[in-house]
Amino acid sequence: MMARAERSAAENRIRAAVADRSAELGVPVRSTDVVVDLAEDDVAPGLRLFRASWSGGRSERSLAGVLDDDDRPDTHPGHALGTVLRRWVETAGHLPAASDVAAAAAFLLDSDGRHRVLLTDEDTADVPGGVLPELVELPHRLGVSFWWTDGYSASRLTAELDEADRLSVNESTPGTDGRPTP
Repeated sequence: MMARAERSAAENRIRAAVADRSAELGVPVRSTDVVVDLAEDDVAPGLRLFRASWSGGRSERSLAGVLDDDDRPDTHPGHALGTVLRRWVETAGHLPAASDVAAAAAFLLDSDGRHRVLLTDEDTADVPGGVLPELVELPHRLGVSFWWTDGYSASRLTAELDEADRLSVNESTPGTDGRPTP
């Protein structure tokens, strides 16, 4: 648990990073207009997930990322996910449960929180070909594959980090036979 002053300082670091990133993306925002939702607990040792949002005209915009105790907040979701995957392996020697990896991936890759990860057999029962989250642990790749829904349709998302620290993210929807089609 972060002390109040430490949490406030962390949120200010996030606001500044989000303001910088939003300017890079062509939708500048003042750091004072950014609302930060910082996770109470570490997702991996020394790493906390965050979601930052702000209003931009008629719409709300958001970014998700990871706060490393020692570095600038990472507002590039794919890079942030790679950081989390590497930290898990560096500290524990392996990835945690597939459901935990899927939840972290979904949080980072869906900054506005519109998707829900399918984590139980009941969740996947109505999804043709839907299966529970599965870890990807190959000699030169690690990551997760999972199904998620936006409330209307479901799709399978696979996020894999290769040995060169490149993250690939692929999303596919089920075809009429239940198998994913890219």
